[in-house]
Amino acid sequence: MKLEASLKYLGPQGMRISDSVASTSPDRLTATDVLSALGATRHRARFGLAIFLGKTGLSERDRQQAIQTLARHAMTVAPKNVRKAAGDAFGRCMLMLAQFAFAEYSLSAATTWPCPECDGRGGCTHCGGKGVISARCRCRGTGQTLDRQATKEQGIPVFKACERCSGKGFTTTPSTKIYAAIVTFVPELHPRTWTRNWKPFFETLVDTCRDEEDNAAQIFDALTR
Repeated sequence: MKLEASLKYLGPQGMRISDSVASTSPDRLTATDVLSALGATRHRARFGLAIFLGKTGLSERDRQQAIQTLARHAMTVAPKNVRKAAGDAFGRCMLMLAQFAFAEYSLSAATTWPCPECDGRGGCTHCGGKGVISARCRCRGTGQTLDRQATKEQGIPVFKACERCSGKGFTTTPSTKIYAAIVTFVPELHPRTWTRNWKPFFETLVDTCRDEEDNAAQIFDALTR
């Protein structure tokens, strides 16, 4: 079973995940089987499962745990030049990067956030009166746009990866926004240093979220076959 399929067994009122592993059948899994498999997955891949449950919005506790664990990981693996540049603000910078990295990893075409111009009340042109801003790209979240030149040459609709979102279907957080947040802790950090040293490190933290969730997903799949 895919990890995403377990969501139908979990509710916003809280999760009853057991650490004991129930016997599973290749033909049929009960809710108890699934929750027990989640418990075993949590025991073996706590970080990855926290990332998964945190990004779905089902568990604020898991979201906070994932960010804190990611921040500790960042403090362990941060390059020397990043450590040196951060100085006394190193811990705060790593937490900030972890928060942004988790948010970046959690983005999807369905992600929305309160409009900063109207504080979510609606009625401004920036959000079209909806009160929220959507991460969905102008390609309507498909990640594809019509390749007009190829369409004209071949006589049939030809699509290509959306250049605006690189085929993801949603817009990512501008690195300048992350840089601006870090500069509040390290005012002397030059944009060139951010781009050369800090930004690649930030991207590895996003990759860490992906790798850890993939690990949890593989474990859960093996337990529910």
